[in-house]
Order: sequence, then C-alpha cells, then structure tokens
Amino acid sequence: MQLVQNKPADVVRPYQIRIARHYAEIRKLEQAEKFFVKAGEYVEAFEMYVRANKWEKANQLIIHYLPESQYRTIQVQEA
Repeated sequence: MQLVQNKPADVVRPYQIRIARHYAEIRKLEQAEKFFVKAGEYVEAFEMYVRANKWEKANQLIIHYLPESQYRTIQVQEA
C-alpha cells in the first residue's frame, strides 16, 4: 500500500481489495473492513461479516454505507 499511496483511487483499489481479502482470510475482520470500505466494497465487507456470523456488525456496516433501498434488498437476499 505504501507504494501506491499517492496514486489515483482506480490504481489503488485492486490492492485495497486484495489486502482486505487477505485480512478476511486470516480472520482480522476489522482490518479487512477498513480496506473494503476504502475500496468501496461495502457488500463484500457485509458478506465477510455474514460468513463470520457477525450479523450485527454486518447490518451496521451496510446500513451506514448504502442507501436504504439497496441495503434492504441485500438483507432480504441474505435472509
């Protein structure tokens, strides 16, 4: 991340996603969330928390970052 720190968002985004997925894989969920959010991958962060059975955290995240119409649809699909 240090190498691309001052680069445009579209250049940095793939690295942020890759780092987020790495943190999710090793169960460092809060660090993963930070990188998913920076990359704009709110749904992937939501799904990460769902897979970890952290439903409250998943809902808080999706409600915070997405409009109600979108997060309601995602919640219904997940149910």
